[in-house]
Amino acid sequence: MQGALAALRKVNFDWTAHIDQIWRDQPRETESLQADSRRELIERLDDLRDQTSDSSPLGQPLLGPAGSGKTHLLGFVRRETLARGMFFILADMTDVGDFWDTVLLATCVRFSRSCRVASARSIAGSCR
Repeated sequence: MQGALAALRKVNFDWTAHIDQIWRDQPRETESLQADSRRELIERLDDLRDQTSDSSPLGQPLLGPAGSGKTHLLGFVRRETLARGMFFILADMTDVGDFWDTVLLATCVRFSRSCRVASARSIAGSCR
């Protein structure tokens, strides 16, 4: 019984991605499981990048049951968006009281994250 409990304690039950993990590249990806979704999202990103209209683009909802890979897909979208020289802002719409306050908060959090990264790079560069 002690051996079974020791083995159970070593098991990693943290197999799902948490929302903050979209800001870091993950060691494992599920490209083949999400190939169609990834192709559609890349096409959408390319359309947005090449858009000449002044109209505001519509968002792209990611829907699916828990554990279906939505957070991994968000990480993929973040990487692809930044690779195209575009901005990526995550607005968590799961509990929205006021839409614009939620969007403003998400924008502030995103730019705050960028400033911390740029500051860390600057400090690291001056230490060389």
